[in-house]
Amino acid sequence: MKTTCQHSLFIFGFLVLSLSSIAQKLDVRIFSDEVIDAIAFSTRDKEYHLVNEDSVLFSFAANQNLRIVNKDTCFLLIHDSLQWNLNAFTLGEDTASSGFFINLSHLETSARAYQGDLHISHADHGVLLINRVNLEDYTAGVVEAEGGYAGTLEYYKTQAVICRTYALRNIYRHEDEGFQLCDRTHCQVYHGKAGNSLIIEASRQTHGQVIVDENFKLINAVYHSNSGGQTANSVDVWTSQLPYLVSVTDTFSLAGNHAKWHRSISLTEWHIFLENRGVNIGKLSDEEMIQRLQKRIATMNFGHVQIPMREIRKYFGLKSAFFEIEIIGKDLVFKGKGYGHGVGLAQEGAMEMARAGYTYDSIISHYYKNTSIVGLQLLKVFEGLEKVSGEE
Repeated sequence: MKTTCQHSLFIFGFLVLSLSSIAQKLDVRIFSDEVIDAIAFSTRDKEYHLVNEDSVLFSFAANQNLRIVNKDTCFLLIHDSLQWNLNAFTLGEDTASSGFFINLSHLETSARAYQGDLHISHADHGVLLINRVNLEDYTAGVVEAEGGYAGTLEYYKTQAVICRTYALRNIYRHEDEGFQLCDRTHCQVYHGKAGNSLIIEASRQTHGQVIVDENFKLINAVYHSNSGGQTANSVDVWTSQLPYLVSVTDTFSLAGNHAKWHRSISLTEWHIFLENRGVNIGKLSDEEMIQRLQKRIATMNFGHVQIPMREIRKYFGLKSAFFEIEIIGKDLVFKGKGYGHGVGLAQEGAMEMARAGYTYDSIISHYYKNTSIVGLQLLKVFEGLEKVSGEE
């Protein structure tokens, strides 16, 4: 018995030692939606190396520029009087630096700052710009892009933990395309290095923290802008029920800018929508088409036809699937609450909770039920011990 305990402790200690030295890196495709013709690249405070097939072709000192032109089958790189024609290459840093600037020639915007390395190549779906970035730097960048500038430290800590969790839970989403995550809402919006010192501090204070369910698995830490006073069950939005993504009362969102909304359409447009889904308009009175509700529902009933709220939202481009219907003259009016899919954390509600003095762990437990916050090292150790136990 004593020998077994020592063996387990040895495994645990070995895993902690080995994992503590691993810095998690992510491969994130940037400028995902853009057609890329030419790129302006600039170093910042330290040098970057131009690497092709494991060979260093050139080292750019701090504050130097490189122009990259897409030639469809290769890239033309221009730096002062030097030129290279390459099919694929990496611009990499030796040590941690403040990163690099990058801009596309056709964009009338300021250059974006990124940290880490930049890999450029061609693929079937266009030019790939892949930023290999440290998980914590990526987390801070996502919080700044997704979380806004009006938050408190405790809110940003909340957002940092859920953004980090979401990224790792979805890390294989683009694996078949040669990268892990994109920089769009499909994954999480990411525009490079965070500049907000409060966000950077929030990422630092929650370093490596993620959310797990009762089975010690990373949760799908989805979030939205405003719940309208009640979050949605995941099954009502995506057809699969997760035990931690259940509807909760969220009075904190009621003070948010997106707590309420209105949208008017013509009755004719509404009738066409219903008829195309099998509703017999002739048998429905205007009163039967009025839908009033005090809480979220999954479907609306029109005679014997049930129409999912999410389908109505998608068809008419509504801000949420939390609304009631009124008829005013020849118009139908959607009187809605909240903004977004409504599942998981509501950002405006979380902001209000933070202002009211709630800590980030309390905010997370309010929106994600039956979950815990753990460090990545503990999560990896747990998974490692599970594998060892399974082998035995």
